[in-house]
Amino acid sequence: EWRIAGVYRHQVLKAGLRRLDEQWPALALLDFPKAGLMDVGRGLLREGLFRDLLTGNVRLQSVPINDVAAAQRDLEKLSLRQLLRLRVQHIDFTPSGCGADSISTIGGAHEAFLSKMDVRLFELLGRKAAGRFSESADDAHRFGSEAVLFAA
Repeated sequence: EWRIAGVYRHQVLKAGLRRLDEQWPALALLDFPKAGLMDVGRGLLREGLFRDLLTGNVRLQSVPINDVAAAQRDLEKLSLRQLLRLRVQHIDFTPSGCGADSISTIGGAHEAFLSKMDVRLFELLGRKAAGRFSESADDAHRFGSEAVLFAA
């Protein structure tokens, strides 16, 4: 086990994600799965929202709670490259009330959205990095997190 003094893990993860986003070509960033007659559930429910988020026309913090909650299901359908760009664009966003001990649910939908995005992003990164060696989702998530640390 190796350590770097004076730097927190989340800071290194942010640096690694930013570096991956800068170095990875942004080809097909706005290509979304389309629903056909036989596979109705394949397309995105909130394609317009994701297009606006990915192009920077809209910030996640300005999206209404109901739209954020409805868009969570679509995260499973986004590509690794789309998830990476989306996460990097909102890397410093902390929903209000996140981590606070309160009875308010303000920020709860945004927090759940970011959490689900992180889980999916690190799982896909891990599968890309480890290939056939990542058998479980937990292994893939761990491999993805470690790959981002190495990229930093």
